[in-house]
This record gives sequence, C-alpha cells and structure tokens, in this order.
Amino acid sequence: MKLSIPTQVIIGLAAAAIATGCASNSSTPASQPMAAQPPSQPAASNPQPATGGSQSSITHEPFGTTQDGQAVEVYTLQNDNGMVVRILTYGGIVQTIKVPDKNGQMGDVVLGYDTL
Repeated sequence: MKLSIPTQVIIGLAAAAIATGCASNSSTPASQPMAAQPPSQPAASNPQPATGGSQSSITHEPFGTTQDGQAVEVYTLQNDNGMVVRILTYGGIVQTIKVPDKNGQMGDVVLGYDTL
C-alpha cells in the first residue's frame, strides 16, 4: 500500500521522536532547551522491524475499513524504553502515544478510538 506524503511525514516524525524520546538517562535538564536535530527521512512504505540488539521496532497491521471500502492500517512504533506510538494510514491519525509517567507507569496520552 502506497502511503500519502503527509502520512509518510507523520510516521517519520513519530519515528524520530520515539527513537530519541523517553530516554531513561537523559543528560539535558528539563529546564534547558535541547539542541536542534536534523530532520529525519520519512518512513519507508513497507517498514521492517528493527534488527540487532535493539528492541525498537516499526510494525504495521490491518486496522479496519472505511465506509467506502478503503483499507486502513495501523503502524506501531516502539523504542527501547517502551514508548509506543500508533498511527493510522487514514489521514495520519495518531491513535495512541504511550509514555511513562514520573513513577515509570505507562499511560496513553492521546484520546484515540479503537475503531473507525
């Protein structure tokens, strides 16, 4: 399935955020701004799970079908620290962002829906 450019950009930005986000040993205090990072490349139209010793991954699976019969997939991005982002190919909707709170408990910070 070919993704639209906006969806590729959203998945690429989410991948960059999840790859650098939620680091357990961040050396930059929250009160100091972080240095600018170069823009990431959009995700490939058929991403494969990460390999090697890393637990980071990008996977996709069917999510549902729109009323007009268009298939919708969900891409799931996960980093080594457990942060999870789920993005739909239907308008680049961010369905889920799970991040740890100050006590390390994972919580979903997006009001996404389970179905279309």
